[in-house]
Amino acid sequence: MAYTIEAGRVVFDEAPAEGAEVEIVVSTTNNLVGFRDPNNFYPRRVNEADTNRLAVNDLTNQHPVIKHKRDTVDDLTTEPVPSYNASYPFNHVKETESGHIQEFDDTPGHERIHEYHRSGTFYEVHPDGTRVSKIVGDGYEIVHGKKEVRVRGNVNVFVDGDASLYVRGNMDAQVDENLKFNVGKNIDFHAGENIRMFSNQSMELTTQTTMTQTSVGKFLQQSVDDMQIITSANFTNSVLGNYDMVIDGNSLTDIAGTLGTNVTGDVTFNSEGTFTSTITGATALSTEGTYTLASTGAMIHDTAATLNIGSGGAMNLDGSTVDLNTNGRSAVSIVPVVPIIPRVTPTPAVIGIAPAPTFHDSGDVANGIKKWSISIDEYDTDGFVTNIEAPKQAEVLSPLAFVPLADADEFYASDDEEKSEDELKSAVTSGEIKPTSFSDYSYNALTGKINTSGASRRVLSQPRIPDEGIEHDDPQVGNYSITPESSSASPTPETTPIENYDDAGDYVGSVNYSLPLSPNYTLGQLSAHSIVAKSPIPKGGNEGKKQQEIIDNLKTLAVNVLEPIKAQYPNVMVTNAFRNRSGTSQHNTGNAVDLQFSGIPKSSYYDIAIWISENVPHDQLLLEYKNTGSGNPWIHISLKESGNRAQVMTFHNHRRYGEAGKLYNLA
Repeated sequence: MAYTIEAGRVVFDEAPAEGAEVEIVVSTTNNLVGFRDPNNFYPRRVNEADTNRLAVNDLTNQHPVIKHKRDTVDDLTTEPVPSYNASYPFNHVKETESGHIQEFDDTPGHERIHEYHRSGTFYEVHPDGTRVSKIVGDGYEIVHGKKEVRVRGNVNVFVDGDASLYVRGNMDAQVDENLKFNVGKNIDFHAGENIRMFSNQSMELTTQTTMTQTSVGKFLQQSVDDMQIITSANFTNSVLGNYDMVIDGNSLTDIAGTLGTNVTGDVTFNSEGTFTSTITGATALSTEGTYTLASTGAMIHDTAATLNIGSGGAMNLDGSTVDLNTNGRSAVSIVPVVPIIPRVTPTPAVIGIAPAPTFHDSGDVANGIKKWSISIDEYDTDGFVTNIEAPKQAEVLSPLAFVPLADADEFYASDDEEKSEDELKSAVTSGEIKPTSFSDYSYNALTGKINTSGASRRVLSQPRIPDEGIEHDDPQVGNYSITPESSSASPTPETTPIENYDDAGDYVGSVNYSLPLSPNYTLGQLSAHSIVAKSPIPKGGNEGKKQQEIIDNLKTLAVNVLEPIKAQYPNVMVTNAFRNRSGTSQHNTGNAVDLQFSGIPKSSYYDIAIWISENVPHDQLLLEYKNTGSGNPWIHISLKESGNRAQVMTFHNHRRYGEAGKLYNLA
């Protein structure tokens, strides 16, 4: 009985009789089932050539990776569609059992390189050289050396989550055209030291609600052209200290309503020219004390109406000659000396975000700055002034001398307390204190212990001593030795009035930091309102000294030290004096002050220190240098009521430099 085997089934030419026995012979050398590996993996497909589908570009049985890659193209990043268009036999494919794929496609016009991970992560190089990399998980790139990235076209970065950028060193960013930030919520800038912003043209700040500017130190606003402040609501100035206004030109105060001035102290008007007061309404002057009008020239009281002079006591008219009604007139016509200046109504502030004008590039470049023209018809004028001008090229001004002020922890000398372990740990982890070798690390992160003995870093290389000589009679070049006769003299103790204190030696009520200690210095300038270390004087005093004693010590400093220096160097700045800390520092008892000077080179500190050592009494005079942070020097000077040592020393990075009793110029 004839039969055939098709797809694993036996097919008879005629149906066998019921109960018939049929013998089927299968050859062992020509097995109809075909090859099958022990792992039952191969063949991958039946009734199909075992050439990889990616190699033959089988459109009927398309490889699933092609469809997956084309269905998952990211539209946001404009990812190009995979350029697969292989032609046999040019595509060389390797596909592993788990589904990893490697392709080297030499198909003419469609040359590609492709590596694919079964998870979906892949990279592909297109025929035009475009490279597409896609990571379906996390991505990491670690570079132990230098890395440079050059993009000749545009760069777009899209982050669906948060983004962080951490730079241990300096970071420089240069943009030749415009820089724009669009932030949906808050922007925070924090600088450990200074922030500087320069513009060759205008600067605008617009806020829909409150704008706050706060400075714990000196606040300066400066303009070389006109300055205008306009508000549609109230304007308040609150000054806790003195208020000085210096005007080289004219001053006009235009008030549509009432003017009220409340002064608890004296009021003084000094004018070198004519003083004119013109009032269209009534005038009333009232005083509870003596009222005096005095003039070295003629004095005229003239009115067009009735003049009444009354006195509850005696009235004296004293003159060489007293004449009454000499002109015999009944009325007087008064012509004001100066006309009334018409009131200028300020332009109300417009609430809203001003639309940005459209500027057109003229293509004209001069000195690296483009010249612009403005198209007014493209400017949204709804609610805004339209008569604006195109921006003009600004004159680049030379910046004023700038003296960065150091942090409070910068000022440590031989008499200052050691840093605590927490302060040392913070300084090491922040990079402020750096080791000279790995074994010499102040903070051991593995054990959590601190090596305090090596906390003060030694100078890696000695600062250079200037080769040039100095104008002092000292045989040593570049240094100065002095044993002043007057420097050790005991100063005259200056005390504050005893009625300011209670029996415990504490200030009655809250401390009056406006209390003048000397003509140029108040108590606040040497304590709570110092430029750097702002330290209020606590109740009960500090380090065994009462409030009264600390204030008296500061007054002794102000009178005997600061005033002579201020007279010689008006640009002196008190960075800190009293510090509310524990330890042996003379700052803690109000006996020491640190000084810097604005607008001078670092080398001038040496000459200033010499002058102070020769002319100002002192216990310790330290000329201190640093090669970290701002690098600005400072002068530490202390003074006691008695027992002053007249010590003179130079310090570098908080450690004594050279011989005691000598000043070195290390700038």
